[in-house]
Amino acid sequence: MELADGIDRVYGTFHITQVGKPFGQFYGLVADGVYMNQEDLENSPQIPGRSVVGSIKIKDVNGDGVISYGGDFDDRTIIGSPFPKFTYGITNNFRYGKFDLSIVGSGSFGNELLVRHIYSTANLDGVFNVLRDVKYRFRSEENPGRGFYGITAGADGNITGVERDWMNSRFIANASFFAIKNITLGHTFDELDRFFRSVRVYASVQQAFVFTNYWGGPNPETSAEGDGNGDGGNLSQGVDLSSYPVPRTFTFGVNMNF
Repeated sequence: MELADGIDRVYGTFHITQVGKPFGQFYGLVADGVYMNQEDLENSPQIPGRSVVGSIKIKDVNGDGVISYGGDFDDRTIIGSPFPKFTYGITNNFRYGKFDLSIVGSGSFGNELLVRHIYSTANLDGVFNVLRDVKYRFRSEENPGRGFYGITAGADGNITGVERDWMNSRFIANASFFAIKNITLGHTFDELDRFFRSVRVYASVQQAFVFTNYWGGPNPETSAEGDGNGDGGNLSQGVDLSSYPVPRTFTFGVNMNF
């Protein structure tokens, strides 16, 4: 891939495309738990004026001792990819006497999603309904939560902003999945009267089962573009804006052969 003269990368809100690397990669800071106590805070790189005990700790990627988001001393790096290493599918057809069974499955492996909706659904401002897991945020060294959500107050009494405003690896989730897309079971009656040569009765279910470790929502197959505000496109894929799950559908039918 080549870009215009003097340009070796294109930035999106949450993505980066660089010459010599896969396009549309997730780009942000690398989260490293929370500052557990004052000693941990003082001996770790900080975000000037914003880091406090209990706030999200970020890795100092460029090694300058200060956490920066953008600018000449940017600590952002590639933190994931929306594109799978491979996709796959399987189809099985079985027959036993007058019964037939079809099972179709498909999946992907190695892709990730940016769980964009937790910018809102895990907003720690204190004036919104939030996800249930927010109750496991940091409260004290004795009650540190699960290391994902930090303290609600920053150095000035307000939230630090890193939780929501600074894109980081906490928002990246493994979206590999395998789904049983269709199961159909039928039975054929072929010893009928003169009006029908045969009749097949069947039942099927679509999206029967989904196997995944994706924690960001009910649909690991989603892949919206952009940042939710109209910015993005083909170079900004793999964003979960709190999409609906693929519905499970039941169908019953009859095939008549005259």
